[in-house]
Amino acid sequence: HLAERSGCHAFVLPGDAPGQSIGCLKADPAEPGTLPDLVLMGSGRNLADVTVAEDPESSRRTTVHTLSLSDQGISSYTTQQSDEALLGEEPAAPEPAESAAPPGGNPSEDAAGRARARARRDNYPVKYTGRMIACAYPKILQPYQKVALRLGAARTSTHILVTHVTHRITPSMYTVEFEAKGNSFSSVQTSVPGLPAGIV
Repeated sequence: HLAERSGCHAFVLPGDAPGQSIGCLKADPAEPGTLPDLVLMGSGRNLADVTVAEDPESSRRTTVHTLSLSDQGISSYTTQQSDEALLGEEPAAPEPAESAAPPGGNPSEDAAGRARARARRDNYPVKYTGRMIACAYPKILQPYQKVALRLGAARTSTHILVTHVTHRITPSMYTVEFEAKGNSFSSVQTSVPGLPAGIV
């Protein structure tokens, strides 16, 4: 609940001894990390396939009203697209409709902070699922990393936020599947690594 109100993701780190695990909250990264690009076509290909699902209507502007216990005053805040950090160049959805945040949480908390946290958590209208080519990716793909996705000239060739990664290791194979989300599209056509100019 605390992570949801803060617009963060929650995870657990191992402690020094059994039963001493450490609970952590962390905001999504604003800048690209150190992971190499995910590439679908060309000489540097490391993706077996990618599925992209768009739902522009899932985005929304959030209005929060909070009551001050000291003077009984009400403060309000409505999010705007400028409140959200785009992963790429252009918004993936038009200016969304307004909706009120559901009741709950600390009634005296900052209205702007709660509204922005909800926007950071929910306004990702593009979802990605994909599979890696075995042993083609030079590093270990991890969740909650901002990574460049290269899909040739597709507008979905942009930065994404990886949210879930499954590594499966058997005696005969190693597979990696991932889920990710995005809130932006590419504004220009991009070339495909390993192909001559003009071929996408």
